[in-house]
Amino acid sequence: MLLRAKDFASGTAGGEIAVPAASVSGAFAWNNAVVVTAPVYQSEPEYRAFYKGWLVDFSDAAAPALLDEWTADLEPCWGVWWWDQGTILLEDAVAPAASDKVMGYYPYYYYATPSVFLAGDYLVLRGTRSSGGWWFIDGTVRDMLAIIDLADADGLRYVDFGEENIHSLASVDSMLYITSYEEVAAGENAYCAYYLQTLNPYDLSRGPRINIPGVFKHKIPETDFLVLEDMQYTPEGGTHTVLRSVALSSNSAELMDSVDFGEGSWEYTCDGFDICFAGIPYSGGYYGYDTPVAMESGAGSMTVDSGLTDGLYKVGMYALSGQGDFEFIGACPVGESWGLLLGARNRQVYLTVSNAAVVRYDFTQSPPVPAEVKPVMSGPDRIRFGDAAYAPLGYSGVAVMD
Repeated sequence: MLLRAKDFASGTAGGEIAVPAASVSGAFAWNNAVVVTAPVYQSEPEYRAFYKGWLVDFSDAAAPALLDEWTADLEPCWGVWWWDQGTILLEDAVAPAASDKVMGYYPYYYYATPSVFLAGDYLVLRGTRSSGGWWFIDGTVRDMLAIIDLADADGLRYVDFGEENIHSLASVDSMLYITSYEEVAAGENAYCAYYLQTLNPYDLSRGPRINIPGVFKHKIPETDFLVLEDMQYTPEGGTHTVLRSVALSSNSAELMDSVDFGEGSWEYTCDGFDICFAGIPYSGGYYGYDTPVAMESGAGSMTVDSGLTDGLYKVGMYALSGQGDFEFIGACPVGESWGLLLGARNRQVYLTVSNAAVVRYDFTQSPPVPAEVKPVMSGPDRIRFGDAAYAPLGYSGVAVMD
């Protein structure tokens, strides 16, 4: 893989350097350098999987140089999954009364999750180690972290979470926010109670484990307010999502407000006090059932605004007030085509549409409007902000937008 410097304002190309990576799991700017990580899988003479990391100095853009290289001995994390303990009957929608049209199946749930983080001067890699064999054979896969001090070539340490169920991690203000869960429901469809804990990568100290009503998504800058996503699987196989705000104290979290998105498929990104969402709602059971979803939404619950119960893919925004309340900013339909929410900055929201275009929606306008459309040959899955918005397109280059 080549790392190449380029000034997009002038079009001037700088130097380049090769690192032996077949794929990239993370890339970050750190001081005048770039940190790149990659998962590595080997099958001979026996199976082995681990992370590689490189620190490349770009202080001289014409002559980048390799500063450090690390190997982290843990299985790279590419997603999280869990199996249901029972079966769900899938009935034929045309002839539900026919007994020969009924079959049982074992569902499983999977979600992709970030596995590489930059927390201040520390690179954090999430992975697993089996305590007795290959992955799930003995049922004791252990969630682990490798923490690398970028200022110390020998500064590689490991954190073992033991038997904790780790849902996701996030890096905020040089700290790690760890969302864990405990399974509490029979059948594991609605599966857990969530807990939040901080970890300081400097000394590996951990804060108290606090029960929270959802998965950590965002910390409002310079406040104690957090934004959480509470998504539960329904008995019919669908999902029901409530977005929540809480006020975090030293050992507890107080629910402040909630927005009920109902059933559907939603994704979120946050910028400062703004919470952006994109997705599509649906009603009724995912597998043809008509059983309504019952879910306790909690304090300040309100249904998502502006006619967002139709069947169109849409993008919208809330802002969190100084009292922790969700305030609706606006929303607009994107259309019948699916998209991917890339990011947001200064009330400009970026998403791909059908992998054919990157669209910038301007939420400073009321109602919000699509302000810029950039046709692309391959849809990006991320965006970076500097003096402009940069969306990598692989072999097609980089899309640069306002």
